[in-house]
Amino acid sequence: MEQKNTNKDIDTEKGTTGTDRNLLNTKKNLKNPNNLVVLVVVSTIVGFLLANFVNNNQNNQTDYFSDKMTQEEDSKYPSVKNPFSAILSISSTDPFFGNKNAETIVFEYSDVGCPNCARFHSTVTDVVNKSSGDVVRVYRHFPVIRDFSQHGAVIAECIKNKSGNKAFFNFLNKVFSTNLNKSVITRIGIEQGLTDSEISSCLSNDSKENGLIKRYVEQASLVGIRGTPNGFIYNKRTGKYSRLFGAIPKSELERLINKLK
Repeated sequence: MEQKNTNKDIDTEKGTTGTDRNLLNTKKNLKNPNNLVVLVVVSTIVGFLLANFVNNNQNNQTDYFSDKMTQEEDSKYPSVKNPFSAILSISSTDPFFGNKNAETIVFEYSDVGCPNCARFHSTVTDVVNKSSGDVVRVYRHFPVIRDFSQHGAVIAECIKNKSGNKAFFNFLNKVFSTNLNKSVITRIGIEQGLTDSEISSCLSNDSKENGLIKRYVEQASLVGIRGTPNGFIYNKRTGKYSRLFGAIPKSELERLINKLK
């Protein structure tokens, strides 16, 4: 009488174990061209989904940290020790409008010959005035638009050095609401208290006014600023910042300020 094989792991026909049988089946499948194509397609899809998952996680991390100063960002600019620290702090030469100790600082690179800067001038002035001391505006020159841009920047600095921040921003109020050329800018400078000899001295190539403007342009170039108005919004308490691009409306400026709190 023939004895039945009760071991489920033994192949009665081949005399192989279940594991060996699986290996044999795999080899057979690989020899079959159709099976090989299916295997390659499935592997490709799985690899794509895995890569996409990893990239999404990395992008989420990048988005989260994009509003903060990092050593990695600073290392992109080896020619200076820490360009972001210089950008995101108020220096003794910076003209400012509002409460210097405000939590939020709008660092604005601007040009008196820039129509969009004129629009943003009105917007940021209004936001600072309505912030109850929580926002301060820091103005930095980036004269690149018109042939009179550098002339206007120098006259503005000349006024600031003689009469202070209030006179500086009064000058901006005038030039941003006037059709300009060099003679008109000079006339507005005289209206703000400058003399002809003071203007000539400020306009000389080796003046401290020209030197400061040159440093502003070099500083801005290090962090990728190419046009105006442009700059950064920085919250001192949280350490977060956001880039400022163009003459954004008041609602967008306020949204960015609140986002950093």
